[in-house]
Amino acid sequence: MRLTDAFPSRAKIGGKLYEINTDFRVCLRIMQAFEDARLLWFEKQAVMCGLLFPIVPDDFEAACKAAVRFLDCGKPPAEYAGNRVYSFTRDADYIYSAFLQTFGVDLKDPETNLHWWKFCAMFSDLSPDTTFENMRVFRDKHNRGLLTKEERQIWAENVELLDLNYEPPDAETREAIEKFEKLLRG
Repeated sequence: MRLTDAFPSRAKIGGKLYEINTDFRVCLRIMQAFEDARLLWFEKQAVMCGLLFPIVPDDFEAACKAAVRFLDCGKPPAEYAGNRVYSFTRDADYIYSAFLQTFGVDLKDPETNLHWWKFCAMFSDLSPDTTFENMRVFRDKHNRGLLTKEERQIWAENVELLDLNYEPPDAETREAIEKFEKLLRG
């Protein structure tokens, strides 16, 4: 992208131009669908195309490729480099706060109109002073095995917040943990 280019609002698929819902809210719903483990891959793709294109192209495979290209801001697909360091679903409150703190942009305000590519540019430049950015850095260090002893302790104390794969234990598991801890304490 060049600074003089307008953000795209259409995609060429099968020789025909299709309008794209470029609003960041639409794209965030797509990202949340891809984070939803209950959905099958095809369902995630259907959500993506159904939300992104007001008129879904007949060539579903080409539509998916164009949708991913749009969601990736026109950049070539990046090699997936490991564990995620953020979740649009789990980190929503912190992302909201980071946008407000860094740019004064209220993402919940219905008057906020951001093209997805503008949102992504801003997202990648959030202030390092925000809680969200600190969480991302912390997760990245954890994923690469670079936490200090003190940081590992902080991770253990805040695993529900920091570990994107964390699932709270069910009642039976909690009961077993409590029994085990009682045995340890004597």
